[in-house]
Amino acid sequence: ELALGPMSAVFVGQGGITPSHASVAHKVVLGAYHIEITGVHGTQHTFVKAGARHKMLARDANIIMIILDARRFSEASARGLAKSLNDRPPSSLSAPDIVAGLSELPQNPLPSRINTAIDLIDQTSCVAEAATLFDLSEGQFSRLIKQHLGTPPQKWKNWLMLRRALDRIVDGCDVTSAAFEAGFADASHFSRSCYQHFGIRPSVLRNSHLQIHPSPEACRDVFETY
Repeated sequence: ELALGPMSAVFVGQGGITPSHASVAHKVVLGAYHIEITGVHGTQHTFVKAGARHKMLARDANIIMIILDARRFSEASARGLAKSLNDRPPSSLSAPDIVAGLSELPQNPLPSRINTAIDLIDQTSCVAEAATLFDLSEGQFSRLIKQHLGTPPQKWKNWLMLRRALDRIVDGCDVTSAAFEAGFADASHFSRSCYQHFGIRPSVLRNSHLQIHPSPEACRDVFETY
């Protein structure tokens, strides 16, 4: 199952292997064999905060992966969710039920200018252009975004394109069209980004028997809500 919610996504099913990477979103993962987080002792983690470099081994394991956009969900609320679900077997939870419960988590009180900055990143062709429109140097702009959200602007741009492409897949779009409509240079770039974040290829979402539950709100509308 894959359920998309406002600034969130929940996958329930067989996991995969993700290479070492850092995400703009917090992750809660249940059922993985191990998750390694750079600079953090141990491998039996269920929570990965936004910006933390990590890799996951979960091939053929039944997992729940909850993706929480750091603009909407604070680190504290995401950690609390991981703790509350830690003793629940993946088979006892459904993706739509988890997404529905996420609305009860407190919102992350971000300054409005940070949401404006992310909108500019989404709407412009490159980070340098967004920084100029925000009246900061590219270096100052990058530090501001990383200070408030844990990851630099380019990762946010890639994340927004990935989420938009996934929404297009859910709408029935083929992988190549979804990639181009979301702003990726080609389908391979989209595929690499999807695999890096989720451990699965977009072709799996498109061609498998995965049960997909679309977000009740369009991706663009969701981004403009907060």
